[in-house]
Amino acid sequence: MIKKTGLWRGLLFVFTILLAVFIAAALVMEAFRFQIDDFLGTRSQVIETTDDGTLWTAFTPDEDVLNDDGTTNTDKLIQKFIDFGRKQAAGGAVLLKNKEDASGNTALPLASGSDVTLLGMRSHVMLQGAGFGMPIRGPVITFEEALSESRTDFTNPDNKASSDRNDYSTMSDFDFEGAGYHLNQTMVTAYDTLHGQEKYSSLTPTGPRQNANFDPLEPSLAEGCPPLGICLQQKGGTSFGEYGDAAIVVVGRPSGESSDYQPGGVARDDAGNSTTGAEEPLELTTNEKDMIKLAKDNFDKVIVLVNTTSAMEIDELAEDDDIDSILWIGHPGNYGTLGVADILTGKANPSGGLADIYAAKGMSHPAMMNMGDYTYSNGDQITRTISRGGQSKYVVEPEGIYVGYRYYETRYNDIIENRGNADSTTGAVASSGNWNYTDEVTYGFGYGMSYTTFDYELVKTTPVIDRANHTFMIDFEVKVTNTGSRDGAANIQIYGQAPYKTGGLEKSAIQLLNYDKTDVIKPGAANALTMTIRVDMQNIASYDMNHDNGDDTKGTYILDEGDYYFAIGNGAHDALNNVLAKQGRTVANTSGKMDYDGDADVVYELSYDYNRDGDTDDVDDDLFAVTKAKTRVSNHLEYADWNYYEPGKVEHFSRSDWSGTYPVEYANLTAPASMMDHLNGKYYTIKTDDDTSDIKFGVDNGMNFADLAFFEFDDPAWDDLLDQISLEDAMGIIACCGNQFRNMPSIGFTTASLTENSGNGVDLQLFQYRVDGAPWQVDEDDNNANYELEVFGCGPLVASSFDPDLQRELGEVVGIQALFVHLPILWGPGLNTHRHPYNGRNGDYYSEDPVLCGVIAMEFSMGALDYGLIAAPKHFAFNDQETNRNGIAPFMTEQRAREVELRAFQIAVEATKYDEIEGKDVGMIGLMCSFSKIGAVECTASRGLMTDILQNEWGFHGYAVTDISDDFDIYTAVAYAGTTGYDVRAGYTPSGFDRYQSMADGVTPSPELYEGDAELLTSIKRAAKNVLWAFCQSNLMNGYNSTSHAVWNMTWWRGLYIAAIIVFGVLAAGSLAMYVISEVKKKEEK
Repeated sequence: MIKKTGLWRGLLFVFTILLAVFIAAALVMEAFRFQIDDFLGTRSQVIETTDDGTLWTAFTPDEDVLNDDGTTNTDKLIQKFIDFGRKQAAGGAVLLKNKEDASGNTALPLASGSDVTLLGMRSHVMLQGAGFGMPIRGPVITFEEALSESRTDFTNPDNKASSDRNDYSTMSDFDFEGAGYHLNQTMVTAYDTLHGQEKYSSLTPTGPRQNANFDPLEPSLAEGCPPLGICLQQKGGTSFGEYGDAAIVVVGRPSGESSDYQPGGVARDDAGNSTTGAEEPLELTTNEKDMIKLAKDNFDKVIVLVNTTSAMEIDELAEDDDIDSILWIGHPGNYGTLGVADILTGKANPSGGLADIYAAKGMSHPAMMNMGDYTYSNGDQITRTISRGGQSKYVVEPEGIYVGYRYYETRYNDIIENRGNADSTTGAVASSGNWNYTDEVTYGFGYGMSYTTFDYELVKTTPVIDRANHTFMIDFEVKVTNTGSRDGAANIQIYGQAPYKTGGLEKSAIQLLNYDKTDVIKPGAANALTMTIRVDMQNIASYDMNHDNGDDTKGTYILDEGDYYFAIGNGAHDALNNVLAKQGRTVANTSGKMDYDGDADVVYELSYDYNRDGDTDDVDDDLFAVTKAKTRVSNHLEYADWNYYEPGKVEHFSRSDWSGTYPVEYANLTAPASMMDHLNGKYYTIKTDDDTSDIKFGVDNGMNFADLAFFEFDDPAWDDLLDQISLEDAMGIIACCGNQFRNMPSIGFTTASLTENSGNGVDLQLFQYRVDGAPWQVDEDDNNANYELEVFGCGPLVASSFDPDLQRELGEVVGIQALFVHLPILWGPGLNTHRHPYNGRNGDYYSEDPVLCGVIAMEFSMGALDYGLIAAPKHFAFNDQETNRNGIAPFMTEQRAREVELRAFQIAVEATKYDEIEGKDVGMIGLMCSFSKIGAVECTASRGLMTDILQNEWGFHGYAVTDISDDFDIYTAVAYAGTTGYDVRAGYTPSGFDRYQSMADGVTPSPELYEGDAELLTSIKRAAKNVLWAFCQSNLMNGYNSTSHAVWNMTWWRGLYIAAIIVFGVLAAGSLAMYVISEVKKKEEK
């Protein structure tokens, strides 16, 4: 045996390969140890701290979820989440139609105890959330359970989100009060049988996701056993006779990250013919229409639930007299089905309004003229390539500010005013001839019905201009009286109209300015409630890109002199009609161009004369020329517009000529030479000879990171702390700013996994705490330890509540979740505006309206921060489509950028509401950047976006991170821009910055590279300060002090690879020894 040289050589080779494999695996596993821990439920590291009496006191959970000894009662905690999920869905559901019969009765509410037939596959497998992006996880309460059961079935493996990976067999179950309906079990069984078939098995509470060949997988009436059409027998048949009080039909569309619906993107056969009967993905399919027809033919009451976050084409349902009620429910989350049940039975009164306009045809949005996959004709000349995607993709957005309802309502207004060819055939998709609002729009933005009625009285308005501080606020005192017969809450929406002059700055004819919701009001004048709602006139100001500021800069916000109108309305269209009524217009005197007469009594008119000289041609270019952070405004995103690189190439949409400027498709464009440096990542030139002697690093000031807990951003102590870190450490903060941060012994900062997704809950399980030692820490042996925390409803459901208190409460509840896993930063919620209904990620984002989005983000962020959680809304900015999102270049005017997408972020950052109430500078202190560019410049590398606008104009302090693994090849530009760090899902490695390039040039960033560039060193130091300051405002400080240090644990998977390395190392060494011995023996024998 010893002499078998070939055998030992072979074994040596095998064992050496295996040894190398396990060593490589060990390196990868250690780099991603925190992610592996999350997946496997292990813990590689805990933070240990000597308690000095201050630990776990800064932020604490509510007492109602704790036991008497301060430990967590996980049953009470989960019950809190169930109760909030129910409340959220009830508050956000939108009643769109509720037809009265001859006796004045309506289909809804439908009494508890009714005998009901559910129709549609989504009644059996309701879409309750997304499957990717901001998914739901964990056990759910199904729609069927909410309607007919009274106790959860969480241990049932079929009752959980498809994206979930955990075992809930030990979980507690919970009692609830459902709708109390008796369901037609024939249909329930039929759908359950179909769901078991391979064709329909992919239907889950989260998917399948949308794609370019979409099929909602609604079965035909011929399918099933017996066929569905037979299960529903004619009137008098067994199934119908027993369950004929109402048919509830559910139709829906999914949403999720990384893909979009596409124009014409439906399932097709080899000949290109649609196999669903629909030509667009948001259109009802033949099978869906057949199911609805079957319901109409057999039931006296037909109720349709619209289970979507993308505006479906439901005009035919709205117009159909045989459809009695339509209720929009969004994606209601794990427990929101209970809230839907409450609306159906009348236990809750609907009070929501649509967060997006519902056009009759989705393709009628002007933005749809430029949506999809666009590649530069000379893309092969772009030399920059990165792992997150190519650089050759773009999309032009010539529609400007006319997105969502702003387009439809402004065009309607201009038809009435006979302006700009508004009534031409151009852009008419649903209209049979000339463009007509009532043909093009099914339900307007903000619209919603109630089971009762309300009267709104504009009691008082108080304009307050503070020119010294550059603010202009108007307080609206609104009295709301319940004039119906049921208790109910009313949402109050206040809209504005600024004066427009043909050929002047583009302006929407109506725009949301603020909103609120009353408490439940009992019927009768004696029970009326009065609320005060504050409008910030900054949100109606227009951005003039061409304004000469007189200091060699251009661009500022202006208020034109003239008449401003402010109206209460049941949505934007109602508010606009009210404004038109105030202006003296009626259906009669506009020759029927108005669709109904408005109410002039709920409109406030303000004549604004800036110079008080009676001349209405002046422009106030001073009031909002300086921001609330005391910084003068000017253009910083000129390169957002294609015309910056190639003047005159793109024609932007203008209401001065609706027909002549209607968007055309910009396909196969050639990137001009002037754009190439930007596309190739050449954003900055490193200086080498600046005087940097005043920029200090590595000074021993004897300070500890934890000593600065809750210090103000401008406290001088921060300068001393920042002087103490090395330049390499400061660079390391930027380089490693994702799940795991860099250890910095010089200031006592100990790394941990400190960030996670999402916005509808925290993407962790209850036992996955980040820092050890909290008295409320959930043990791994708790029966609910595996409970997932992403459980709440989708973004549009949050928005449709029009309830800032509920929106803040969502932030508070997610903040409470974060305390149990000791998570200080949340990558979420989603804050991009909806450019059109085809964006696959509309379910993660709130609305098409920037004010609605901004107020929600502000409320969420402030609520979360009450519990020490830093919300980092995403994606800053311009993530207008998922198609080609990695590196896509969206082109638009700076007016569009500032008045739509950026306005949402600005409201949340400035948080004026909380400045005044709390008397301190507080606002959103976290965000995540977009994968996209702005124009040809990466958002992460845009100093105009990240520093000039975000930090200087808005006064942002805090954590601003890239999206996952984005732009590693332009570290220098990212650092200079003001982005505070990279989202990397692996720990800092001894190799330092080897994964990065300086400027897409193959050069590795290093302290030596930057030591002669004062501006860059200042940017790097400022980024470090922003990150550390943010942590010092968070719940991280609950478990940190100067004694905090990391202790590493031996996990089973680490023990496995260590054992394998030892075993194969020994075997390789033994084989080598035997091989040497055999060779020696062979030579001796010779």
